[in-house]
Amino acid sequence: MADYVVVPTANLTVMPDSIGFPEITLIESAGAANHAVRALGVSAGDTIVVIGTGGLGMQAARLALARGARVVAVDTDPAARQRCIDAGTHSAFDPADPGLVESIRTTSDRTNSPIRIVITP
Repeated sequence: MADYVVVPTANLTVMPDSIGFPEITLIESAGAANHAVRALGVSAGDTIVVIGTGGLGMQAARLALARGARVVAVDTDPAARQRCIDAGTHSAFDPADPGLVESIRTTSDRTNSPIRIVITP
């Protein structure tokens, strides 16, 4: 690994000293999550399904919740599903559940409205 790299100044942003390195590392993924939520046009009352609730998925879930959406989380890890519930998602399911689609439809509480899906790595 190089100690230094050369990049165009347009690719750089000066960060204030008041923001620590742990927070700075989240900015790029928060931007990606925000882009996904905005691109879907998420608004109050929408149902959003977040598949994969690692860092990026959790950020997308929280942003959708902040916009007033009903958020359903889907993750293979029981601890991740519990973190989602603790963070305010309306429900969290295991993708191996054979009744997953029906559970999501029931949770959406809106039979004729679209359910938007965010898939994160």
